[in-house]
Amino acid sequence: MKDYTLSKEKIAELEKFHRSLRDKRQADRVKTVIALSKGWSAAQVAEILLFDEKTSRHYFERYQKGGLQALLDDNYSGAELKLNERQMSELESYLEEHILPDAKSVITYIHKQYRIRYSVTGVTARLHRLGFSYKKPTHVPGKQDPAQQQAFLKEYEQLKAKKGKNDPIYFADATHLQHSSRMHGIVRIFLFLFRVRSVIYRWHLRFSG
Repeated sequence: MKDYTLSKEKIAELEKFHRSLRDKRQADRVKTVIALSKGWSAAQVAEILLFDEKTSRHYFERYQKGGLQALLDDNYSGAELKLNERQMSELESYLEEHILPDAKSVITYIHKQYRIRYSVTGVTARLHRLGFSYKKPTHVPGKQDPAQQQAFLKEYEQLKAKKGKNDPIYFADATHLQHSSRMHGIVRIFLFLFRVRSVIYRWHLRFSG
């Protein structure tokens, strides 16, 4: 009987990576490896995920031979060159200092620096192991004026106090061109949150009666 044993650390890594996947086929492959490592039989996994036992075993074998890269990459040949430990460390340091917009940009950088070509799924798996993922920034208002905000609240409370019981108050906000940053890129998961100051002009119109 084939040994599907994995360490707790490996299982935790797979579970964490599975939560980041959006591709159902890739997610099913990761689930297969996790389930087999937790004692499910290949037949049970195949029945739940709707493919045959051979496929279940095949996915686990691919993971054993080449890790997440081999498991997820449809074009994985088993002989793809990989970055060594020194190169991985250099890549990690570079990504700490530079925000690359997407996985393809990372692939281009790796090929330019080391003449090694990764696939998108392959480099995504590598980046995830280093703790990096694609993220969009959290926007914060570009022009905040606490004094004006408090003045508006005071005026608004006075308006509510003076208006008739059935008089409505309408709010209108800008819905035309929004001037804000579109930055996004590969950043360290959970440890790196970058905020981009947006410049958005809004005009509030208040009507009573």
